[in-house]
Amino acid sequence: GAEHCGVPLAPEEQLAEDLHHWLNATTEEIRVEQQGIEKWRELDTLLERRTLQEFQAKVQEHRENALLLGSPFSSAELSEAWSNLEQYETEIAELVLHADSAAKELADVQSQIRSYEEQSVSVSDAEEELRIAEEELANIRMLDDTLETTHLFLSQAQDSVHRDIAPFLAEVVRQWLPEITLDRYVDARVDSQTLQVQVCDQNGEWRDVSRLSHGTAEHIYLLLRLALVEYLTKPSEVCPLILDDITLQSDTRRKETILNTLRKVSEKRQVILFTQEEEVLQWAKKNLPEPESRIVKLMPAAV
Repeated sequence: GAEHCGVPLAPEEQLAEDLHHWLNATTEEIRVEQQGIEKWRELDTLLERRTLQEFQAKVQEHRENALLLGSPFSSAELSEAWSNLEQYETEIAELVLHADSAAKELADVQSQIRSYEEQSVSVSDAEEELRIAEEELANIRMLDDTLETTHLFLSQAQDSVHRDIAPFLAEVVRQWLPEITLDRYVDARVDSQTLQVQVCDQNGEWRDVSRLSHGTAEHIYLLLRLALVEYLTKPSEVCPLILDDITLQSDTRRKETILNTLRKVSEKRQVILFTQEEEVLQWAKKNLPEPESRIVKLMPAAV
């Protein structure tokens, strides 16, 4: 009988002990098998002869019905919520990321607070820093007031100078304008606010100098420089007029007109003209006799 039970032959005492162990093990196996049979019967009752997939679908249906019955929302609202569930899940993920970022920023701020708390700054040191900062602020405000006042004074001075100089500039430009423009323009005026110059032609039409041809505008600006020299020079002084290649943009006729004008100006003040034009040099040799005038040839600079 022991061999039938799978227990090897042994002396009686050992054989009895082995049979006792076999009986206990067999009894436990039978108990486990009975529990498995009971669970299978219970599962079979729950499934009601359905497959596991069919049972899961039924459970989901009951869950949704339970939500509908226990929810204050209508079935249409719940259906819409279900359809938007994926979008909500995406938004939740984004909110989690924002929360993580906010948590990191909070940790950084808390770290800074702890760092400030660990710094041993005495009250006296803090008060000294505050005093220095207040002094610097007061100096800055004082400087701002000074600059504001200076700007006001300069603006008023500029307006005053413009009012005084504008008529004088217009008078000097008007004096030489017909000659230097070959009678094309006969009158001039200067804006007292901007010092912009306008000239009038023989038909009475006023034009801004900035809108004239480059050559004509250069001639009028030359007259302005002459006017400024006269305005800035004291009556007891003589200031030279130094010019550099002012005839480059002019044709032969206008060159001669400008040079003749400068020759008349030189009767009252010294005029120094630098030029690289052979045509101007030949005019000077012909029209500027010595000793009243002098031609100086400059040597090329060594390279």
